[in-house]
Amino acid sequence: MIPSSLWSLTYILEIYLSSNSLSGPLSLEIGNLKVLRVLELSTNQLSGHIPTTIDGLKDIANLSLADNHFQGSIPESFGELLSLEFLDLSSNNLSGEIPKSLEALSYLKYLNVSFNRLRGKIPVGGPFVHFFAASFMSNDELCGELRLQVPPVKKVILDQKRPQ
Repeated sequence: MIPSSLWSLTYILEIYLSSNSLSGPLSLEIGNLKVLRVLELSTNQLSGHIPTTIDGLKDIANLSLADNHFQGSIPESFGELLSLEFLDLSSNNLSGEIPKSLEALSYLKYLNVSFNRLRGKIPVGGPFVHFFAASFMSNDELCGELRLQVPPVKKVILDQKRPQ
C-alpha cells in the first residue's frame, strides 16, 4: 500500500517506487502532486482504476504504471497532461479504447499500451504518427494503420434501400 502521507507532498518533483510489491489502488489524492515531473510505479501489484484526478499532474513528463493490475479504461483526462513525454501503461488489464484526447500530447515521444485488453481504432493524429507496432502489441481488438501490425479499420457500408 502506498502511504497516504505521500499524496500530501505537494512540492515533490520525482517519485521512484518501482518493484516494491506495492498493492491496492492509487489514491484520488494523486492530483495533489502539482509539480511532480516523474512518477515511476511500475512492477508492483497496484490495482483498481487509474483515477481521473491524475489530470492534476500538470507538469508530469514521465509516467509509468506498467506491469501492475490496473483495470478499466485509460482516463480521457490523460489528454490534459500536456507536458507528458513518456507514458507506459503496458502489462495491465486496461480495457476500452485509447482516448483520442491523447492526440493533443505534442511532447509525447514514447507510448506503450501493449499487453492489455484495449479495443477500437488506434488514434492517428498528433504523436501517434511516430509510434510503432510494439506500442500496441497483444491488444487483440485494436485496429488501425497497417504499419502498426493490427487489423485494418473496418469500413461500414450501409445498404440504403431506394424507395420503390
